[in-house]
Amino acid sequence: SCGSLSCISGTTGSATSNEIVTFAAKADRTYYMLVSGENTIDDFGDFQLAIEDLSSSNDACDKAQTVVPTSLPFSTSSNNIGAFPQFVSSSCNVERNTRGVWYLITPPSNSILVLTVSQQKFDAVLSVYSGTCGDLTCIDGSQGSRFAQQV
Repeated sequence: SCGSLSCISGTTGSATSNEIVTFAAKADRTYYMLVSGENTIDDFGDFQLAIEDLSSSNDACDKAQTVVPTSLPFSTSSNNIGAFPQFVSSSCNVERNTRGVWYLITPPSNSILVLTVSQQKFDAVLSVYSGTCGDLTCIDGSQGSRFAQQV
């Protein structure tokens, strides 16, 4: 029986636009999601349901996602929506307390690496550091822009 369910979030229907619900899900709690018609028994048809986890597991330097050099060229689609503002230094064109996600690579030989971030919907900054997470040195950084950034 579903009689004791509590609504966390919902939308009103539209046949011409996407319905989007975003909520903070708690660990080890079960959530039931219902896709239904808005008004009548005649509101039915095909649909596609997509569920994304917007929390960022690599939002701190010590949690950086490793890029394996043998997997180059590397590409990923990601976001920084769920990233917590944790950067405490203003360097490499990065402002303090901005939302960012980290990646790391350790090339096995001297290399010329080209990093490009594109298709972003915010003023992105792409920065490269060396050192350790507690003692980073800026190598290069781009200026924020909604257009493709390359370092």
